[in-house]
Amino acid sequence: MNVPDTSRFCRENKHDDCSHWYGMGSDYVHLCQCTCHEGCPVKGARCQTRVLKQQCTCPGARAWRALEDEMRPRLEEQQRELAERSEKAQAALRSIKRRPGATESEIRDELARAYEEHGIEPLPGELDLAAGAIRSWTAPKGRHAPQSVGMIARFVGHLAAALRGNAPLDEDGSANHGDGDEPGER
Repeated sequence: MNVPDTSRFCRENKHDDCSHWYGMGSDYVHLCQCTCHEGCPVKGARCQTRVLKQQCTCPGARAWRALEDEMRPRLEEQQRELAERSEKAQAALRSIKRRPGATESEIRDELARAYEEHGIEPLPGELDLAAGAIRSWTAPKGRHAPQSVGMIARFVGHLAAALRGNAPLDEDGSANHGDGDEPGER
């Protein structure tokens, strides 16, 4: 991947808006190499995110930190809600009976009841994906791989459609492209 070595702000001569980074990894940021950052103690092509947050003295970094501080409570609340939902979903999954030979439809119905009992609103396509996974795990020997591959393919398709944002998921978890012939037409 060819990544520029300067931020969009510096390329547009808006140096005071540059936060000194222009791309992220899992726990690091790529640092803007514009000469306007020469006075900053943070140097190099990339550094850990926490180092940039603690040591960067660039004007844009102050605004970035303020925005992050403002958003932190909301993000922490969302993380708590996701963790709580995940615990409830795991409890719901543990509560259903695994029956070899059960159809995906039967498993889905049982999952829907378990989710309701645990106070969880399923995400679009979630029950179908979980039912497909459970069906593949309880399938007769030799049937796991084909069913798992199909389930993974459906999941990737649903995820890609959801991430595109122009293709919401239908009730059954499939991408809804509207009535037109083109994806995303409404």
